[in-house]
Amino acid sequence: MPLIKENENQFVSEKIVPENGRPTRLKDNTFYALRNLVYRHAGIFLSSTQKDVLESRLGRRLQILDLLDSESYLEYLQRNISVQEEIAWLMGLVTEADPGFFSLTSQLRAFELVVLPELIAAKRSQNSPSVRIMTAGPGNQTDSFTLAMILRQQFPELLDRFSVDITALFDPKSRIQTKLSRYDKTKVNKIEKNYLKKYFSESNGQYELTREILEMVELRACTWSGSQLIDEDGKIDTLFCRNVLIHLDRPERTRVVHLISQMLNPGGYLFLGEFESIHNIDHGFQLIHFKRAIGYKKIG
Repeated sequence: MPLIKENENQFVSEKIVPENGRPTRLKDNTFYALRNLVYRHAGIFLSSTQKDVLESRLGRRLQILDLLDSESYLEYLQRNISVQEEIAWLMGLVTEADPGFFSLTSQLRAFELVVLPELIAAKRSQNSPSVRIMTAGPGNQTDSFTLAMILRQQFPELLDRFSVDITALFDPKSRIQTKLSRYDKTKVNKIEKNYLKKYFSESNGQYELTREILEMVELRACTWSGSQLIDEDGKIDTLFCRNVLIHLDRPERTRVVHLISQMLNPGGYLFLGEFESIHNIDHGFQLIHFKRAIGYKKIG
């Protein structure tokens, strides 16, 4: 059984249906069959903890496809010649677009306790003046601002001694191309009280980030075509790339992983989404096991 859970792409239908779709119950044996099918075709392992999420969201897809129940959906997958595309959509059901601040709990702890101290030591030994961090994927603005708060709160000496760049990549086709400064309570409910008090102001149920955190993050358009990600500022030290690879087919995923390898400095770290891995790609990374988290360290 793989250590890493994964996801994939998203299939969009033009058919309009009610938001909740058709009520459905996902039986255990049907879930296990779906899980095996997904793993066989996509190398993605669905945890049992995802069963309830999938069950609550599958009804809309059943109505789009005009299927009666989850068993009919399993049969549909088994006979569908475009099964990869459908599995990509299925994985999108269990991927939340933006779970909010401090949602990458285990990865953030690994970054704070292991990666960042290691990075600081390397920069000092190399007399390198800059630290570069990037985030990509849905919700990456909140990821970037979370990293900025951690740096400001836990590593103020790093900000004093080094030029620290945090860049949030966004799709040029996205509707959101500017920094978001205000968030509702659902996005901040994982933030510790001391962070919330120090880096947000609250008014009428809305929480607004302080200017000092907003100014620590730069937005940059990214199509993953390559050259614009490796610029005159040099390569990057850490990339949080959540739920980008799951939306790509295997050849494109391989191409993007190779691009990421080019983007990272030797010894740089890559963190993926909860349901992603690069275990079946020749990538030039070393798999690193942290406490309750997994990352990839560029060899070299």
